[in-house]
Amino acid sequence: MEIILNKFWDQIKLARDVNDYQYFMRLLDAGEFLTKISTVAYISCIDDDSEMHRQKHLLALARADSLGTWVETLSTTINTVPTGLLSSGVRSIKTELTKGSADSWQNAVASQLRDCLNIATTVSQQRQGNANLLDFFSDFVTLRNKTKGHGIVRTRIASRVCGKLSDALWTYQRLFQLFDSSWV
Repeated sequence: MEIILNKFWDQIKLARDVNDYQYFMRLLDAGEFLTKISTVAYISCIDDDSEMHRQKHLLALARADSLGTWVETLSTTINTVPTGLLSSGVRSIKTELTKGSADSWQNAVASQLRDCLNIATTVSQQRQGNANLLDFFSDFVTLRNKTKGHGIVRTRIASRVCGKLSDALWTYQRLFQLFDSSWV
C-alpha cells in the first residue's frame, strides 16, 4: 500500500508543477482513492456472522454508482454493525473514524476540508460542534461533486483550495492508523 500511496503523491507533486488546475484534479483523485480504500478495508474487517453483514455491505459497494454511496455505506456499517463483529485489530479504527474532540487531528482535517468546501462553493457552511472522519468523507464527496463531478472549477478557486486540501489529505493518510497496518 505504501508504494501505491507514494506514487499518488509523486503524481500530485508533478501536477503541482504543471498548474493549479491539474494539481487540484490529482488531489481529488487521491481523495477518492483514500475514501474507497478506507471504506473497503474497514468493511473487510467484519467477521463472518449469520446475518452476513460484511457481504451485504460489500455488495452495496459493488453496486455503488457514486462516491457518495461509498461514504453512506461506511457510515451505515459503522452505525449498524456491532463492534463485537469487528476483528480485534480494527476496533480502534472504528473509534478513530468516529472521534472528533476539539483537539483531535480528525477534527483538524475535517475543518480543513470544510474550509476547502466553503472556498469552492458560494454558500458558506458552518458545522455545529466538532467533526470526525465521517464528516471529512462527507465534505470531500460534496467538494468533489461540486467541482469535478457535476460542476466546473475555476483555476483561481483551485489555487486557493489546493494547499488546504493537500494538507488535509496528507495528514489523514499519515495519521490514520489503518494505513500503518501491514494488511492494507
